[in-house]
Amino acid sequence: MQVESAGWGGEGAFTAVLLDVLRAIEPVEFVRVEDAPASRAEPGYAFVSNEIYVKFKADLRTEARRRFGLPWPRKVEVKQMTLGNSLPALAWSKGRGARLFR
Repeated sequence: MQVESAGWGGEGAFTAVLLDVLRAIEPVEFVRVEDAPASRAEPGYAFVSNEIYVKFKADLRTEARRRFGLPWPRKVEVKQMTLGNSLPALAWSKGRGARLFR
């Protein structure tokens, strides 16, 4: 898995733990982390917001589609995992996921 974190200041324990969990999930191909524009600190509080982008690995599959009434082969990219079905993998990844989603 590739991680691009050039735009991330390194703040946020949740983000660091989430990156560790994502590294252990096989279908994750690429993760980019950056500080959100809303991040700010003022005398009374510190608000830290990070943006995380995840790209999953994909397999190429050949499907037959009808074109002009004839079967036509077409290559289709099928994701190995989606954000929707990644929650069980995140929740039970080496016991860390349980801490993330309590």
